[in-house]
Amino acid sequence: MTMLKRHCTLLSPTITAIFSILLFAEVANSAKTIDVSFPSFDNFVLEGTFYLPLDSSGADSPPAKNPGVVLIHGSGPQSRDANLNSQVGITFPFIIPAFVEIATELQQLGIAVLTYDKRSCGTFNNCHNNSYPIPMPEDFDSIDVFLSDAQAALEYLQSREEVDSSRIVPIGHSQAGSY
Repeated sequence: MTMLKRHCTLLSPTITAIFSILLFAEVANSAKTIDVSFPSFDNFVLEGTFYLPLDSSGADSPPAKNPGVVLIHGSGPQSRDANLNSQVGITFPFIIPAFVEIATELQQLGIAVLTYDKRSCGTFNNCHNNSYPIPMPEDFDSIDVFLSDAQAALEYLQSREEVDSSRIVPIGHSQAGSY
């Protein structure tokens, strides 16, 4: 058994899938991504990336609207890329941009995807290069704020003309999977 296979069997199914995508899938370089920003409940402006599916000719999506997914983080400061460097006590010799890998695969299946930086992730803690303010409000990492930011992301995705607002699904990782 190779070292990779041995480690993959120890990892959660989600991380194993990410390893498979990262190591074995051919990811097209023609992905269309758009940097976006949108307000949350308290007018805090969240920043993220919108992954727009391409049609088979490589042009922008046809007028038909795409289903959509919002990828929502777990606990702690996390960027729109959800960079992982370890899992279940195993440190990787590289970083896996989990949300980038998942979003790109979903995009290639014709699904529009929104990822965003949690408000606890910014230049102030070297988590991501965004324009989030310093200092953060006292309650910036409460569960209510976390859920309200996720709701704002869902509402933003619903507002995109490229997305069918009746076919949007939140996908939560870790803490977000429990709400």
